Amino acid sequence: MLQKRLGSTVIVLFLVLSFSLACKFDTKSSLVGKWKSNSSESWEFKSDSKFERMTLLGIPITGTYSVDGENVLLKFDPRDEKSEAPEPLKVKITVRGDEMTLDDGQRRNTYKR
Repeated sequence: MLQKRLGSTVIVLFLVLSFSLACKFDTKSSLVGKWKSNSSESWEFKSDSKFERMTLLGIPITGTYSVDGENVLLKFDPRDEKSEAPEPLKVKITVRGDEMTLDDGQRRNTYKR
């Protein structure tokens, strides 16, 4: 009986781990692409973990990103060799179909493909 129970526990743990890894991969793959807001601000997330953000003023901001569940860590490149990059930013990103919501804790913005 104990062996049966232990075997069931191992199977459940394996399935939970597999599901969590699949969710991580799915979030990253669904994030890849170009996203635009109604106000012309845009993001492009590339499959090589790089991103480019075009601000409302038309200024490109680049960097790298990593996915941890629904959270995305954005690490910004310095604008030139004399400046320092802004601190990394952790944001919650939700992708549903062709709509992405980005929530940094202060603002929540919606983008479309």
